[in-house]
Amino acid sequence: MGMDLIAKNGTDSLHFNWSGWRAVCEFVEKAGVDVSEFAGMNDGDLISKETCVEVAKAILTNSTKYNEMFAGDYYGPNPASEHSEIWKRSEGFEQF
Repeated sequence: MGMDLIAKNGTDSLHFNWSGWRAVCEFVEKAGVDVSEFAGMNDGDLISKETCVEVAKAILTNSTKYNEMFAGDYYGPNPASEHSEIWKRSEGFEQF
């Protein structure tokens, strides 16, 4: 169980368990991204394309910290690079 982010462009998705989702929310909020579109439950709410682009920038700008948080067996050794690209090209996410 957790948060599945389904890209509006239909190409990519991301999955975070609940503690990972909280960590993403805190990470991007500390980086200055408005997280008001981020849901606390998986009800299909939309994260806009504009917010996704801001998240991608925050991940790239703080890639070392992001990798410290999320690198491992599930995401691999350098998730910041891949995740920032997914956020950037998503055209928005539905949260399930």
